Parts: sequence; C-alpha cells; structure tokens
Amino acid sequence: MITDDLDLQYSDEEIRDFIGKAVAQASTHQQQPRFYAVTGSHVYGFESPNSDIDVRGVHVTPAEKYAYLQTPVDEVTVNMDGTTEGFEAYAEIDLRSYELKKFGSLLAKANYNVIELVFEAPTVMNGLSLEMDAQKRSSGSISR
Repeated sequence: MITDDLDLQYSDEEIRDFIGKAVAQASTHQQQPRFYAVTGSHVYGFESPNSDIDVRGVHVTPAEKYAYLQTPVDEVTVNMDGTTEGFEAYAEIDLRSYELKKFGSLLAKANYNVIELVFEAPTVMNGLSLEMDAQKRSSGSISR
C-alpha cells in the first residue's frame, strides 16, 4: 500500500473512498475519478505533525455532457480552505481534482503541480487499473 510507505493516518482505501465521495458530490455531471496521487510535503519527507495530506488527480465527465450549454465543473476542491462540510472525517486530506480537459491544458503548459502528479507522486488511485481488475473478477479467469 502506498500510504504505508508514507506513514499517513488514512489507508489507500479510505483515501479512495474520500475521492469518490468528493468528486461525486461536486456536480450533477456524473464525473468519475480516474487517477490520484499524494503530493506535497509527505512525498518529499518534510512533513510536520500539522501537515495535511495533499491529494491531486483527474476526473472525467461523460463526453455527452459536453453537449449541454452548462459545461462540466473543471476543478473540484475539498478541504482546501478549512474543512468542507460533509467531509469532517477526512479533515486532514486536501483534494484538488481536475477535469480531464483542464488537466490536459495544464499538462500542455507544463504546470508544475500537474507534472509532479504525473511523474513523482505515489499513486493512490488509478481508475484504469481498477476497471481492469473489476473486469477480470467479473469474467472469471482470463484465457491466454
């Protein structure tokens, strides 16, 4: 588990539950969390007893939602400026989740926070891997 290596007070599963709840409550556009990692002081080893856990990542919105006049939320933040109502159990986790389109734009501009997320940060959720694991379980064994 990633969080064991970082000595965090939350398990990977607890962080994934938090991400799922936060992204789902952010909008009515059926956004789905895809890729998240722990960033910031815990990754670089200079956290203090008062350090929060910075989690950054990417969510996607179904393509058909872009056809509506109201565009999907391009960024979800939870607990960034104090504890967000409904997330008291996760008060020590700060979440910033970018919609895929915005994430791609930031990556193209070489935004440091996005570069850190992609290349340096320990992953706590990789939606593609989770979907593949679910497919394997639902179909039984995979023939080779």
